[in-house]
Amino acid sequence: MKNNVTRRRFLGKISVAATGMAMFSATALHAIGGSETTFEGYRSNAPEKTDLRDLLSTERSVKVHGKLYHRETGRPLSNHLIEVWHLSPDSKAYKHRAQFRTEDDGTYNFITDFPGQEKGKLARIYFRVSSEADSYNTSLILANEQAFIQSDHWERNQSLGSKLFPKRTEKLSLSKIQFNISI
Repeated sequence: MKNNVTRRRFLGKISVAATGMAMFSATALHAIGGSETTFEGYRSNAPEKTDLRDLLSTERSVKVHGKLYHRETGRPLSNHLIEVWHLSPDSKAYKHRAQFRTEDDGTYNFITDFPGQEKGKLARIYFRVSSEADSYNTSLILANEQAFIQSDHWERNQSLGSKLFPKRTEKLSLSKIQFNISI
């Protein structure tokens, strides 16, 4: 029996198989990792620091501070891991990234360069908050002189009440934003 597989047909079958494997792999990883999705640019093992600014940058800075609360009790949570990352200014790379832990009273703070923007989106800083039992991903969205939260952040953090919405102030080339989170 003669094998009549042309190069074009072979490459077509390989590309279909590769696409199927890629879709299966993404679905399997999502199922293994739970219901939380990871945002673009996330990489584990970010350096431990609270100053993410590029020393050579002349861009404006953003200082973010807030508290991490227990979602059910409303108590501040100490020693919880927070990872942050965002697009570097004038770049398509996520070089601005760090991790740190909340203080005894649940507070955290960091300073960074104003984030770059993904195509078609406002500038944003991504957050991943982890405890022993849970992890949570969200983002802080920045536009002009305002800061916003995503709808799923609003839904999940209703227990924060008046502490839920970010507060932003501007002073020369520094934006200060209070951003509270619960887990």
